[in-house]
Amino acid sequence: MASFFCFAKPTAVAVMLDLSGSQASLGSEAMKGMVLAVSQLNPTESQRLLVSLNNSQSNDKIAHKTAKYLFKNVALAAGFTDSNAVIAVGPELVKSKIALISIGATDPRLPAMFNNQVFLVPFGDNAQASAAAEFATKKFGKKVAILWDKSSDYTIELPQYFAARFKQLNGNILLNQSFSGCSINIKPHANKLKQVDFVYLAGLPNCIGQTILSLRQQGIDKPIIGGDGLDTPNLLQSALSNVWFTTHAWLSQQNKNNKVQQFLKDYKQFYGSMPQNAFAALGYDAAMIINLANTKAQSSQAITEALEKINSYIGISGTISYSPQHHVPIKTVWILEVANGKQKLATQFIPTKIVPTN
Repeated sequence: MASFFCFAKPTAVAVMLDLSGSQASLGSEAMKGMVLAVSQLNPTESQRLLVSLNNSQSNDKIAHKTAKYLFKNVALAAGFTDSNAVIAVGPELVKSKIALISIGATDPRLPAMFNNQVFLVPFGDNAQASAAAEFATKKFGKKVAILWDKSSDYTIELPQYFAARFKQLNGNILLNQSFSGCSINIKPHANKLKQVDFVYLAGLPNCIGQTILSLRQQGIDKPIIGGDGLDTPNLLQSALSNVWFTTHAWLSQQNKNNKVQQFLKDYKQFYGSMPQNAFAALGYDAAMIINLANTKAQSSQAITEALEKINSYIGISGTISYSPQHHVPIKTVWILEVANGKQKLATQFIPTKIVPTN
């Protein structure tokens, strides 16, 4: 555990992110984005924050144990790139009566699950799945195989939202199959997979490169599209092609957005390298939103109300607005293509229709 920016009478904020384990490729970038943002605050702003940084190690039991201790002593919590972790700490969040800023957990049900005390920085899974369905039906066709990892709430819920929107678009689901681990045995489903136009894959970041490689090695050459769990360097190590994924930002020097370009410049100057995925942008935006709410709040106890008044904050990952009724922002979904292990922008848009939460 480490902490920084300790001044008189600060607002205490507990940040929990996975810096090791299966979520580390996402959590580490989110943490880097947060640290960069805090380093850019002016002295007056930084004096009002005491931020503790905690590694939840991609372990829900550790996350819950840490939250049980921390949440009693802070005015605000932030963190996580996986919905399971937020669910694990949710009971302690309710007991503490503080808000939690979800940096990368995308389950749109989280606010309702925990007394409306959760605010998402990213869009919800229903939004990114709806965008994937709208894009894929136009790009690939209307016959799909859905493959999903059964070990995570994220990979269980995401394909359900995709299936709902895909059916609305008159799509035909030829196969809807769970798997476990990093590889998929497609032999029992080979005939159906030959008939589909594309595969929708819901996988986890630590396994996703190996998962797709296993499909390719078994002769599945169909286009593959998935969610933000594919936004990880693990996807690029095998020089894969014909892969697409939805994500939260396009952190490329080809992006002409001035705010994104400044972020990339600052990040490289601070760390000596470019960000590895969009979770760096989410971490940065989370820190800035925390600072904005804390600046507007009359006291540390009033931060939740201040968060609900944030309207049209323009971040690196898009425009973020909250209200007492809505703690999940409606944001642009970016779709990136992977070809020969390199990423490029396919498109970006807000879905025409976002299916409701399950």
